[in-house]
Amino acid sequence: MTDVEGSTRLWRESTEAAAVMRRHGELIGAAVARHGGVQPLEQGEGDSTVAAFVRASDAVAAALDAQRALSTEPWPDGARVLVRMAIHTGEASLRTAGAYGGSAIIRCARLRALAHGGQVVVSTATKEVAAGALPPGVMIAEVGSVRLDGFDNRERVHQLCHPDLPAGIRTLRRPSSTGIGSWPTALVGRVSEREEVAALLAQNRLVTIAGAGGAGKTRLAYAVGEDIAADYPDGVAWVDLARLSDGVQVPSAVAAACGLREVPGAATMDLLTRALAETRTLIVLDNCEHLLDACAQATDALLRAAPHIRVLATAREPLGVAGEVTWRIPPLALPPEGERDLERVGAFDAVRLFVARARAAAPTFRLAADNATTVARICRRLDGLPLALELAAARVRALSVDRLADALDDRFRLLTGGARTAVARQRTLLASIEWSHDLLDESERVSFRRLGVFAAPFDLDAAEAIAAGDDLDPRDVRDVLARLVDKTGSSRSSVPATRASLPRCVRDISPGFGAVPRRGGSTASWRRLPCSRRSTPTRRTSRRRSNGRSKPSAHRRSNCCTRWSSTGEAGGRTT
Repeated sequence: MTDVEGSTRLWRESTEAAAVMRRHGELIGAAVARHGGVQPLEQGEGDSTVAAFVRASDAVAAALDAQRALSTEPWPDGARVLVRMAIHTGEASLRTAGAYGGSAIIRCARLRALAHGGQVVVSTATKEVAAGALPPGVMIAEVGSVRLDGFDNRERVHQLCHPDLPAGIRTLRRPSSTGIGSWPTALVGRVSEREEVAALLAQNRLVTIAGAGGAGKTRLAYAVGEDIAADYPDGVAWVDLARLSDGVQVPSAVAAACGLREVPGAATMDLLTRALAETRTLIVLDNCEHLLDACAQATDALLRAAPHIRVLATAREPLGVAGEVTWRIPPLALPPEGERDLERVGAFDAVRLFVARARAAAPTFRLAADNATTVARICRRLDGLPLALELAAARVRALSVDRLADALDDRFRLLTGGARTAVARQRTLLASIEWSHDLLDESERVSFRRLGVFAAPFDLDAAEAIAAGDDLDPRDVRDVLARLVDKTGSSRSSVPATRASLPRCVRDISPGFGAVPRRGGSTASWRRLPCSRRSTPTRRTSRRRSNGRSKPSAHRRSNCCTRWSSTGEAGGRTT
C-alpha cells in the first residue's frame, strides 16, 4: 500500500498538483505491472494505491522500482512527491469486484501510517517469507516494535534499505504522538509567552529561548512543542542535553531523539541530514549552554540540509548561528510593592506558581488575606524566578510563610531539595547560579564579581568605572556586560536604554565567588564620574527629579559602592 506524504499541501500550493498525482499513479502502476502485481479498480483515496502480488519478493522488488522512479522523476517546480509504502504478507479476499478486504489489508494500512515519505516499511511476515529471494543490494532492517491500532500483539516493523532509496535507516512515524512525552506538573501562566514563541517559530527556522538558570526555559519549550506539534507531521524530537558532558555526543543525542539507529562506520551527522532532509520536524534542543559550539555546528548543518525542519533551543545564551532569533524569557509577573488586594495579588503568575507548588507540598495551604502580602513579598524577593519559587514553596510543608520570608536572608541555604530526578545543577538555587558562573570566561567572571556591588540598576559609565582595571580595559567592559546579560540573567532597562542590573539572587551571591583585586584603577574612577550620576538625596522620601521620579535606586547603588570602596579595593577611602 502507498500514500503520498503531504498531498493536501501539494494540492494547496502547486498548480500542477493534478498532473503530478496522475504521473505518480502511472509510475507506481508501471512498477507493479513489471513485477506481476495487480491493482484493484476502486481502492485508495486518490493519492494512495493498493497492489497485490503472488510472491512477497515481487512486492519488495516493485516497491524498490517505484521509489527509484519517483525519486528520479523531473517533477514540476514547487512539487515534491514523497511516497510512503508498506508491505505485508497475509490472506486477503475480494470484498467487492474492485477492492480487497480482511485483516491483512487493515494491518498493511496501519503499517503504512508509520512510514515517512520515501520509506518502505515491511512486516515481520513479509521479511520472513521474502528473505531468500530479495532483489540484489536489498537489506531489510528492523526499525521498531509497535502495537498497531486494533491489534493485540506488538508488531516488529522493518524497513527496506537499498543505496538507491533516498532515506537512511530512521524511526517510524507516530502520528498520534508529539514525541516529547508528558510533563508531571501543569504549567502555570506563560500564556502570552507561549503564543509569542510559537509565532516566532512560524516565521523563523531557529529560535532560542535564552535566560538564567531556573527561569523556566525548559518548561516553556515543552509547552510550545505541545502547542504546535500538529504543524509537524513528522513529529517533535525532544533532545535533552543536560546530562551530556562532551560535544561529540550531540549528534548521537539528536539521532536518538529522532528515533534513528546509528550505522557502524557511518557518520551520525550524515545519517541525520539524509533522514531529515525531506521531513517537517521540530527539533527541541534543551540545555545547550555547556555544549554551545557542538549545538551550533549541529544546528547549522541540519538547517542547511533539511529545509523544512525547525529548531527550538534553550540555553543561557544564544547559539550564535546565522538566522537565529533569540527570545529572552522574562520572570513571572510580580505584584507591585504595596499591593494588598487578595484577588489582585493572586492573579499574578509568580504568586499562582508559588501557591500551586505550596499546595502540592501542603494540601491545606491557601492564599488568604492574612498571608497574601507576605507571599507577594517572597515572590518579589525571588525575582519571579520559577526554580526559586518552587523550591521556596516546598518549604511551606515545615515553615509558615512569615518564617519563610524571614529565612530568605539565607536563601541559598534554604532553597534546596529539588527533584531527585533533576541533574545536580537544577536541584538548588545556589547550584544553578554556580553553574552559570562556571560557564563564564575569566573577564566575565571578574566583571560579574565587581558588578555585584550594585544594589540597583546601574548605567554603563558606572559599570566601566567599577569593573575596569589593569586586567580589564574600560573599552571592553561594554562587550563583557553584553555577554553577562546573555549568560547570567542580567537585564537591560528600557528606560533609560543604557542601564542594566543583576537579578537579586545573582547579585547576592556574586561576592561569594571571591574578591577580585583591581591591579590599577580604584573607586577613584567612580568618584570622577559627574556628580549628577552618583549623588543621592539624604532622605529617601525627599526630592524628586523634574519628571516626578525619586531616586532610591541611585541611593542604594551609591551606598553599596561606598561600603565596597571602604572595605576592599580602594585602600580604605570612601566615596
